[in-house]
Amino acid sequence: MRSTIIHFGKILAIGLSQYLILLLFQQIEGMEWLVHDTAYIMVTFLLLLALFIGGVSQFSLKFDAATRTNFLFGTVVLRLLFTMGFVFLLVYRGVEDKMVFVSNFFALYLCYLVFEITSIITNLRAISTKES
Repeated sequence: MRSTIIHFGKILAIGLSQYLILLLFQQIEGMEWLVHDTAYIMVTFLLLLALFIGGVSQFSLKFDAATRTNFLFGTVVLRLLFTMGFVFLLVYRGVEDKMVFVSNFFALYLCYLVFEITSIITNLRAISTKES
């Protein structure tokens, strides 16, 4: 239970730091062009998605190794599908400054993806040493 709370706390800390970085870039004169109009929507979507995927990943730790692997692969597919749908929705609505949009989304997505990969590796390492 404690590891789940720590995991969600780390996800929230990543989201909060991204909000603060976006706010900082918008406040510094000459750097506001680095932040797309939809950047806060992107952070909110990716934060909610990371919380959901993190919940499913933490839930999967209660199962045996084969089932856990299926859950983890499923979360990767879910993240990909939800992300593709979100990007399609924003592009369909009409996005200006497509290069800034793509760079913002890629940077934000990469932060959550790296966090998810490192947390999965850490959890699997702890589980494999516990099962040995």
